[in-house]
Amino acid sequence: MHDPSGYYWCAIDDEDQLDFRCQIERTAGGKLTLVKLSGSDRIRGELTVKGDELEFTGERYCVSEDCAIKLRGTFKPVGNGQYRGTFKDAPHVIKLAPMPVGAGGSSDGGATNGAVDRGQPIRP
Repeated sequence: MHDPSGYYWCAIDDEDQLDFRCQIERTAGGKLTLVKLSGSDRIRGELTVKGDELEFTGERYCVSEDCAIKLRGTFKPVGNGQYRGTFKDAPHVIKLAPMPVGAGGSSDGGATNGAVDRGQPIRP
């Protein structure tokens, strides 16, 4: 079984602008969790490894308004350590691309809600 733990660039419904931070972390109890750490539109939940895929059960929520919805879906590998998640409960697409070693962190990022200004979309 592979371990996808680590920090990822991520985005909800924008596969070209991976400007926010997500983290897949193994808890002390051994469960895998996925959390979007920055931006106003976030996700959190548990992951289960099924072969190369990651099954997700959790929610999408907003920091500054009530937009919470339950999500169940699958993150499928798309190459280079990246995953693309689709959901049974909503038409959202979430893309994850691994951050370089040493990148990441859990601070919000201030006025930009954690967005990264690169001047152009990244193509991991």
